[in-house]
Amino acid sequence: MDKKVFVAALVLIPIAIFYLGFGFEVTVGVFIVGMLILFLTKKIGRMEASLGIVLFFTFAIAYFFYLYPSVSIATSQGTVLSDNWWEALNWIKNNTATCAPVATYWDPGHFITGIANRPVVFDGASQGATRTIVVNGTNVTTSRIQDIATILYTSDEEKAVDILRKYQNGNCSEMYFIASSDLIYKSVWWSYFATWDPAREGEKGDKYSYIPMQLSGRKPLIFAGIVGYEYKLSDKQSFILYDQNNTIRPIFQQENQFIKVKRLIMMTNNGYLTYDDPTAEIKGTIYSPGFPSDVIFYMPEEIENSMFTKMYFLNGYGLKHFTLVKNWGGEVKLFKVDLTETHATEQTSTQTNDTQTNTPTNTTQTNATLSNTTQTNTPQSNTTGTNTTQNNTAFNTTANTTQNQSA
Repeated sequence: MDKKVFVAALVLIPIAIFYLGFGFEVTVGVFIVGMLILFLTKKIGRMEASLGIVLFFTFAIAYFFYLYPSVSIATSQGTVLSDNWWEALNWIKNNTATCAPVATYWDPGHFITGIANRPVVFDGASQGATRTIVVNGTNVTTSRIQDIATILYTSDEEKAVDILRKYQNGNCSEMYFIASSDLIYKSVWWSYFATWDPAREGEKGDKYSYIPMQLSGRKPLIFAGIVGYEYKLSDKQSFILYDQNNTIRPIFQQENQFIKVKRLIMMTNNGYLTYDDPTAEIKGTIYSPGFPSDVIFYMPEEIENSMFTKMYFLNGYGLKHFTLVKNWGGEVKLFKVDLTETHATEQTSTQTNDTQTNTPTNTTQTNATLSNTTQTNTPQSNTTGTNTTQNNTAFNTTANTTQNQSA
């Protein structure tokens, strides 16, 4: 038999054993034993044995230094698109006008054009692109990334719609906006670009972040004589939600100090419920999907009423021009945008009012703009730390550049 056949068998059999799941040590052992048997029985000579060694270790080097790292990276990253995104993009493709632009931040832009086959405002290749329109005879040029960032950041719905009108596709009457869960963690960037001013010294924009906190356990509150649910911000700081007299209240703890929080928004089966304390030292809002919830979010006051907050966290409740069309697993929420200059009637809601029953006689209720029911509560006299202001705490509502999220 030709010696080349033995050389091929000498190399390929150990490789096959390796791919069957045996370790590299076993593979090397099989190669060495096979080479010795073939050499001692004079099936191959020194030249063929040397060639076999070169071929085998060339494979070993190629596998461990090139192929294996590539495979590990590819398999550890998972799919590029989640099932929710895949279903959302295909739904858009099959259920919206082909001319309808889909606006959102730049990250999914190529997927929207490639899978949903719909135009976008911008994508990864056009982050720095500008758009020029004529306003009262004057050319006005704006950055696309700043336009979309401003829509997410502003609390003014009419301003958001005015910006989107610039991107209307000719006479196409449809436009959609996606508020997705990844934008929670990219708020540091869209708030930065929304407030970006090249004339500013130092940082050109402001950065604000939604801060997620996991439920860490139950926490006795001696001052209230009850047990609350603790969400740790750090080893010495945490937010606590507790139920007192059928009212869910938020409080911030720093070591032995308890500091009131201005607002709580909580999801219920029938809508949203809010608790407001205008005398609180900690500004901003705590958002809780329920009580108790596995996770809550702290929203700095600069973005607590943003369009993104209203769209993603509140499902568009109270908005006139943005109607929630479909929600895919809480990850992708698609809104249809009404671009008409006037909106005759407000968007209606089928949600019923939720109320918190309060014992204190000084508690009043008014209608909410962000939820079905708003409560304004007088401060409790038995809450400690009332003389502590936000500036005395180490809690900072302005985001630093510690988030590893792309702009």
